Amino acid sequence: MTDHSYPIIARYEQLAGQWTASFDGAPQFAFGGKTAIGAVRRLLEGAEASQGTYTLEHHSDQASSEQTPESVIWDPPELLVPCPVCKGRGDYVGLLIVEKCGTCGGRLVVPG
Repeated sequence: MTDHSYPIIARYEQLAGQWTASFDGAPQFAFGGKTAIGAVRRLLEGAEASQGTYTLEHHSDQASSEQTPESVIWDPPELLVPCPVCKGRGDYVGLLIVEKCGTCGGRLVVPG
């Protein structure tokens, strides 16, 4: 998989009431969705993007932008994001125990 140098811009469009996603420098080629990740998925599918890791930039004041990851892994048809529970570490660390994350099973990512 490759890292892509052009980030994806995720923006909440207040008038439309939805998120849009476009590649940096190409705002005219955008796809919408109810969530930022939904819009990103539609963009990658619509652009027939190559597999790899894509960085995301959030252009929104919406509280949900805090839950949007900084990068995604596109491995068609899968869109993967860092596990929100273990933050992509793969382990749960408690006071007296370290074990595999129960959400991602140590895989570090979950479906987006």
